[in-house]
Amino acid sequence: LPANWSFVDVLGLDPEFLAMVPSPVAAVLLLFPVSGNYENFVKQRSHEIESGGQVVSDKVFFMKQTIKNACGAMALLHSLANSLDQVPFEEDSLVKKFLDAT
Repeated sequence: LPANWSFVDVLGLDPEFLAMVPSPVAAVLLLFPVSGNYENFVKQRSHEIESGGQVVSDKVFFMKQTIKNACGAMALLHSLANSLDQVPFEEDSLVKKFLDAT
């Protein structure tokens, strides 16, 4: 990350906790336990998208996760790639090279 950006923990979504988060904020990563209800929702949504299609802006970076237990890394890549207008990387940085190649 550029020196003037960092990752911080958000302790809660109540206003007093959010007030402790430095700004500006480029992205928020949400951690939550996977449940049966969540998995059923994902299956249903996936079926709807496969059968009805989906329009996604070409400005949105998306890379499908194909291996288990990579959720955090994928969330990090998505947050960085979709925040390049706010968090610019130097041309020779590993992140910039990776995103340019994908």
